[in-house]
Amino acid sequence: MSRTLLGLAVTAAVAQTCCGRTPIGGMTEHPTPANQPRTAVRVEVGEPSTTQMDVDREEIVTRTPLSPEEVISQIADVAFLPDGRILVLDSGANSVKVFAPEGRFLASVGEPGTGDRQLRLPTDLEVLSDGTLAIVDGRRRVKRFRIEEGELVPQGSFGLNYDVEDLCADGNRLFLRGVDEAGRWVIHRHEASGEKVASFAPAYVAASEKTSRRLSVGTIACHADSAVVVNAFEYLPVL
Repeated sequence: MSRTLLGLAVTAAVAQTCCGRTPIGGMTEHPTPANQPRTAVRVEVGEPSTTQMDVDREEIVTRTPLSPEEVISQIADVAFLPDGRILVLDSGANSVKVFAPEGRFLASVGEPGTGDRQLRLPTDLEVLSDGTLAIVDGRRRVKRFRIEEGELVPQGSFGLNYDVEDLCADGNRLFLRGVDEAGRWVIHRHEASGEKVASFAPAYVAASEKTSRRLSVGTIACHADSAVVVNAFEYLPVL
């Protein structure tokens, strides 16, 4: 149930950020022993908080305010650390929210800016096999970090000459979906250091260049155990 609660907290934060209204974000019932009152948790977004309620009596049991750090403005990506912690890339706040495996908020790391420890419009997040975070920042730069003592610790970065649409990782190898010299979407393979190794997966080609670019839009995913990269087109039912 804690995973559902995490989802509700995220929904509430987004609702508050975009609309400024005060509806109830949602509710999920918690399993309880037979001799205990049934309880549910809801999230309110006027002043962000989680509220535990007695379902049968419709009474509030506890109300826990959400700190500003817990409020997520815009989810760009989600990943897992090797120890099971959940990472939520918040592009609106230029930060990474860290949650325990059961959904409990732990920390918010990162801050807006262009420095080594900062993020500016991050779009994609992957965790490499050694636990390093790879974040696409500003669509044309990949920054690598480790999370240590509640902070993002830089591990290097590299710039790109193309916009990144998606990112996945196989071990410590990075695969970035971006454009080629003709402006069509293909997959570029980079080492974690930034060295470009190859480009593959030709883009969809149509008679019209505009149509070719439009129909090449899509997403990728990596399957580390089989060394397979799946390339999916947004407007075409093929992989």
